[in-house]
Amino acid sequence: MTQALDEVVEGLLACRSRLSGSMHTALDDAVALSLCQATVAVAEAQMDRIVAGETPQLLSLVDLIMAFTGHASLAVALATLNFWLLVQDTALSERHEALREPCFMRLLEVLLLQCRLPADATSGSDDVEFELENFRNSSDGVKDPLANIFLVLGPQFLQALHSILKAAPDWQTLESALFALSAASQEIAKHTTGATAGPRGAAVLELCESIITELVNSPMIGANGATLLAGTRLIGNFGKLLAKMKLPLIERSLG
Repeated sequence: MTQALDEVVEGLLACRSRLSGSMHTALDDAVALSLCQATVAVAEAQMDRIVAGETPQLLSLVDLIMAFTGHASLAVALATLNFWLLVQDTALSERHEALREPCFMRLLEVLLLQCRLPADATSGSDDVEFELENFRNSSDGVKDPLANIFLVLGPQFLQALHSILKAAPDWQTLESALFALSAASQEIAKHTTGATAGPRGAAVLELCESIITELVNSPMIGANGATLLAGTRLIGNFGKLLAKMKLPLIERSLG
């Protein structure tokens, strides 16, 4: 059985050339979706072997899934998200190093790009195509994977997004980072409460303070209705954290 699955993996990896170049035609997108679904199904059937990094070919299969996650068709990208959730079922310390923090930082970068709103959007989800709205906000969309990325990266997740807020080159980049923060906000809040929060919880809270301060001082936050909505939503989602923050610092920023 294992040998047969390994032969299937070899066949899938041989199809990687289908991802090269531009794949913007309906036919190519359909081929990519079929190949992606087959790849994910095989990977999920061998999850124990993948997280252990049992063979180089299985780790290459993860690279292929990452490429599908960044595919131009969001229907293809959407088909990969459950795989990343299943990886999280294995404790970080028990995974092959190829499925630890650097992999999930790369995944964050890919998902931020995929979540970008079009340049002509003005109010968030109300004026985007169904495929993007579905990818961002459906029950099987990107929100749970983003929350899981925070669980893997912890403060690194917040540091990366804080850096984006400080240096976003355009409003879409800013909005995408705010969207990711909101998606992970419940998990972020959990890590600042309770007796187990400890130093990591303190670091998370300090970074959240920096993020809110950066947000309210950003000249780009009011550049578009979508960024204003995303920023307002994030402050609302961080509501429970605001009571723990250094309020004079936040109040000065708001003032």
